Amino acid sequence: MINTLKEVFMRILDGNEPYPHQMKAAQNLIDGKSVILRAPCGSGKTEVSYVPVLFGVDTLPGRLIYSLPTRALVEDVTERIMKGVTKMGLDHTVLPQHGANSKDPFFRSEIIVATIDQTIGAYCCTPLSIPVHFGNIPAGAAVSSFLCFDEVHVYDYELGLQSMLIILERTAKLRLPFLIMSATLPDSFMEWFMNNPTFSDRVEVVEGNESDIPKRRDRHVVLRWHDKVLDTKDVFDAAEIYRKIMVVCNTVGRAQKLYKIVGEKLKAQGFTVHLLHSRFLDKDRERIEKSMKNSIRDKKAKTLIITTQVCEVGLDISCDLLITELAPPDALVQRIGRCAREGGQGEVWVYDVAFSAPYGAREMERSKKYISENLDGKKVGWKEELEFVNDILNESFKVMMNDERRRNTILLSLGDAAFKGERHKIERNIREILTANVTINDDPEKLKYRELLRLPWLNVDVRVLNERLGDAKYWEVIFGHDECGKPSV
Repeated sequence: MINTLKEVFMRILDGNEPYPHQMKAAQNLIDGKSVILRAPCGSGKTEVSYVPVLFGVDTLPGRLIYSLPTRALVEDVTERIMKGVTKMGLDHTVLPQHGANSKDPFFRSEIIVATIDQTIGAYCCTPLSIPVHFGNIPAGAAVSSFLCFDEVHVYDYELGLQSMLIILERTAKLRLPFLIMSATLPDSFMEWFMNNPTFSDRVEVVEGNESDIPKRRDRHVVLRWHDKVLDTKDVFDAAEIYRKIMVVCNTVGRAQKLYKIVGEKLKAQGFTVHLLHSRFLDKDRERIEKSMKNSIRDKKAKTLIITTQVCEVGLDISCDLLITELAPPDALVQRIGRCAREGGQGEVWVYDVAFSAPYGAREMERSKKYISENLDGKKVGWKEELEFVNDILNESFKVMMNDERRRNTILLSLGDAAFKGERHKIERNIREILTANVTINDDPEKLKYRELLRLPWLNVDVRVLNERLGDAKYWEVIFGHDECGKPSV
């Protein structure tokens, strides 16, 4: 019989003891307090969210809504939590909820893992996956649940993060605990909560310690700055030395071009070469990720992965050499987390870029200056990563967190969405919409509603569409429901 919080952790962690930050964060939640957890990549943050729920206490709501920025992460975390529930021998229902896999649109399960837009839509009585006239059902669930927001650094700072803060202000007023988790939040984020009367007496900040985590403690990663733009020769040179290599480009086009040039030549040298980016269909992405992981785990195999920002969250693989284009600190720290992830030796080569896009020019210049002056040739651990994040992001976060005018504008828009049932206003307050779902069909005018839903849809940047579909004929399809819940297109 399991009687203590530690015993629950140990059952889920296959007999291993929980890290101090896991115990401290979970205990605070059980005590009815909200928690902001900042801990290194691979430090077991996910378990902190659901272990207190499985432990079973009256101080926590009976339902956990775990919010994430991407669909792929939702699927990964759902599977991870389901394994934990199975190890405990419990019958808690764990279901994913996102646009491509809507398993619990009414938010009825004990544990729902959802994209942040689904959570915000449910909270605002404007569900994204069922007719809006049913909105009071998921709204009731969301308002009364234990809310967890993970990988917060990935949320759009001007939109999604602000929407999250609006929801949490109301959650705090209802005296319900919440959990925020990330590896790369600056100090000013935590300070805002601690200095805000709405939260100050009911929020605990919990910090992870690298020395408590064996695979982080035994990890030795050295960063080297290259004051030049990455080219194919750099990849070929690396392949002469390293067997497990990941190359991260800032744009899909750049990754595709690099793959096209180096792929066949390195395959001829015995490398397994993979390309992974955001424009693959879900089923293809799953296949590629599975193949990548198998190749990385095979100690005899030589592996090269060429990817983009999709590697920054949820991709649990480890390379010996990470080659990456310059990026802001929050993105770069997540990329570095894929190097020597299981401990041991590793190197990170950071290259300059010809253009700052998709990032801001000022932020990129500051990152370049900091890396070249403070990190070049040095071991990079959790301490150095946090110093990097704080130096570049602390002041901008302070301004953003105190932007009440911006937050009030979003609040009015979310309120308008709730009153009118306008889903697009939910989505536009989560992230800047620069993409469209695209499918291809020989005779789209004859397709019926359900046939349209079953087609494979690909999410593509509208700027790419404008470039590639200049002479093509295409239709805009808007899915909706009438007031009686009947589907319409």
